[in-house]
Amino acid sequence: MSGLRRVCAVLVLPVLLAGCGGTGRDPAPTYSTAPRPVRAGETAVHTAPRADGRITFTVIGLRTGITYVVGSHGDQKAQGRFVRVRLVAANGYPNFHTLDLGRERLLTTDGKAYAISENATRIKRQPDSLDIGAGDRVEFDLWFDIPAAARVAALRLYGEPTDDLGVSLPVGPGVRVPLG
Repeated sequence: MSGLRRVCAVLVLPVLLAGCGGTGRDPAPTYSTAPRPVRAGETAVHTAPRADGRITFTVIGLRTGITYVVGSHGDQKAQGRFVRVRLVAANGYPNFHTLDLGRERLLTTDGKAYAISENATRIKRQPDSLDIGAGDRVEFDLWFDIPAAARVAALRLYGEPTDDLGVSLPVGPGVRVPLG
């Protein structure tokens, strides 16, 4: 019987030790960033990041129903209502990557798509395009002017896919990010 116990111990011990050791890999380390308060009138948005090519978009804030924008060099009344969407774009490419923000669209529940408001974008000093460094991320606002009765549904965002040398690839359908 003692021989049987030794055989069992030899067979069972490695299984038990393997179970205690986990996967043998530590989880990937993450940056520790402090939470920030949501801006006045804005709602925090908690959607999963979405990627188009190697550009990952994360929507973090939404404000609807804005009737007027004011900046240091101009102001404008909305034709309908302004919508401000705060998002983060992360560049997973090994080189600079340019985003043409004029391609982005706000989708409403009635199925219509709206381009950014160039005037509101300029008044609020937001970019028309972005050059993002390799491995960098940037946070910015998109401004839209939609009919007052329209209800926000989602964003259609375009990562402008390239190869690793920065050569443009055919632009696909983009990525849809729900906002409600």
